[in-house]
Amino acid sequence: MFSDFDKNARKEEGRGRRTVSLVIAAALFGLLAAGIAGAVATAHQIVQQEQEVDVEFATLDEAPEPEPEPEPEPEPEPEPQRRRPPPAAAAASDAPPSSIPDARPSEAEGELAEAGEVGPVDGVEGGVEGGTGPVEEPEPPAPPEPPPGPPTPPRPPPQQERVEVQAPQMISGCGVPERPESLEGQTAETIRIRVRVVIGADGRVMRATIAEGHALIPEDTILSCVNTRVYEPATLEGRPVPYVLSYVFTFRPDVL
Repeated sequence: MFSDFDKNARKEEGRGRRTVSLVIAAALFGLLAAGIAGAVATAHQIVQQEQEVDVEFATLDEAPEPEPEPEPEPEPEPEPQRRRPPPAAAAASDAPPSSIPDARPSEAEGELAEAGEVGPVDGVEGGVEGGTGPVEEPEPPAPPEPPPGPPTPPRPPPQQERVEVQAPQMISGCGVPERPESLEGQTAETIRIRVRVVIGADGRVMRATIAEGHALIPEDTILSCVNTRVYEPATLEGRPVPYVLSYVFTFRPDVL
């Protein structure tokens, strides 16, 4: 019994729910249709209002015509320059007479003035009236200076005199250094030793240096030989002067 009651109750509840859903759906569809209809009506009214607008064009006044510019006044014509009349010819009275007239001229009418006694006319420019001193004659002008002569040629530069120095001559001492024993059988090449010697005004060696040496030749062997030399000093215009000499000592494999 209770089960049948429950089934009936569920059926009634299901029907009620469907009825409520249908009512709500119908209300929603009604609201949506009303909104669409209202929007369409509003748009139609706006279109009608836009179509009913009258367009009027304003009429513009015609622009005034520009005033004509005044014509420029014509420039006045320049007055013609009047030519000056040529100067009147000189009066006939100013020209020298071609002949002596017989009639007396009108200017000669009247009494002539009488001239008194006139003394001798004499004097000196710049003198004193009534002076009786001697007349000083002006000094004659000085003669003009003679034109300058041709310029003096420049002096030639002094010529340099060439003076030769008499080279020193060896008098005594070691002529050739001894061949060192360490050189035997060490090399088959030819060895050259260059020495620079400064000889004083007294003829003795002031300084001796090796300019080009060799490892197999001791420097003392060369310098001890050179320092023993005595020379006749070099001379310049008869006076002894220092002098520099250069020597080359050659050592060959077989002979000195």
